Amino acid sequence: ERMEKPVIAAVHEYCLGMAWELALAADFRVAAQGTRFSLPEVQLGLIPDVGGTSRLARLAGEARAKELVMLARGMDAGKAYDLGLVTEVAEKDQHLESALGLVRELEGCAPLAVGMAKKIINRGTHLDGATFRELEALAQSTLLNTADVKEGVMAKMQKRPPEFKGK
Repeated sequence: ERMEKPVIAAVHEYCLGMAWELALAADFRVAAQGTRFSLPEVQLGLIPDVGGTSRLARLAGEARAKELVMLARGMDAGKAYDLGLVTEVAEKDQHLESALGLVRELEGCAPLAVGMAKKIINRGTHLDGATFRELEALAQSTLLNTADVKEGVMAKMQKRPPEFKGK
């Protein structure tokens, strides 16, 4: 979550306990069709302890997080997608290719802007609306002076793909 670069998790078959907690920390999650998700820790007398409860509550809402954690309810990839916990559901054994597709999409975006967007989204969702917008404005003013912005605008005007340098 603190890394500026986007993190993509590609999961298949079973994504249980700490594996799901780790996947929840990623920016994008791709699951193969049929993948099963569960946080079964309460059945062992424990709770998810590496950020799974807070991330799940933030992504799926408090009520859904309580259901999934306190009742140890599992779900398949389709349900996880419906709840916004998975970015894409790939055909079986195509989850890595789908994840690489996201990488290719990200390669067409300005790395500084992507990193800044990640930071703002991760830190801003806990703020009130006015403070969140102020944070966005500060980030935008920082980005306006970068070579990547100039390149992005020129590339659009010249109808060519941008060649971002992360500067």
